[in-house]
Amino acid sequence: MDSEPKLEASRSPRAHVWRLLVLVVGFVVTLFGVVMLVTPGPAFIVIPIGIWILSTEFDWARRLRTKLEQYFAARERTRSQSSTEGPSCRSTTDGKAGRSQPCRWLRRLMT
Repeated sequence: MDSEPKLEASRSPRAHVWRLLVLVVGFVVTLFGVVMLVTPGPAFIVIPIGIWILSTEFDWARRLRTKLEQYFAARERTRSQSSTEGPSCRSTTDGKAGRSQPCRWLRRLMT
């Protein structure tokens, strides 16, 4: 037999209540975010908040949050690299093939 107590068995009742409260609040916030995908509301702000709440107590939510952070960081890196490439906002009138300074704000609107 294993002489060490399991982690769950060694937690106090107060810790179990806190964990249950985090679970309920995190899922409710995430569920509201999912509902906001089809109704008006800031779903893309509320869903990450719900995942963040869940990740304070649950490893699976922490892993999901880490993967999402890595995905969006990589996406932002590729987006910032592509914002300096492409057509410029000003056109050349002398017929040369050179480019003028690109307008980043316009390119961000197009992506």
